[in-house]
Amino acid sequence: MTPREELIQAIEQSPDELIRALLELLRVWQQSLVLQQNAAMPPLSQVTPEQPKTAWTVLRTHAGSIEMPEDWSKEHDHYLYGIPKQALEP
Repeated sequence: MTPREELIQAIEQSPDELIRALLELLRVWQQSLVLQQNAAMPPLSQVTPEQPKTAWTVLRTHAGSIEMPEDWSKEHDHYLYGIPKQALEP
């Protein structure tokens, strides 16, 4: 499976809130790449708060705003790929 196919499959299984956040993040990255190619903006690693939003700014904005199961971080493979949950100790 190609990365594009994996991404499409993951998107199809994701909640709408996550899709909106990912879409905004993708648009910011695309805009940053276009600006970098036109030499109008330094690389993302050198962006300061006075410049346009970065991918990290978008992530920080949405951090904690998406409702997910409590065990999301431990069981992300189950939620992303459907594998059986792991028997983890509390």
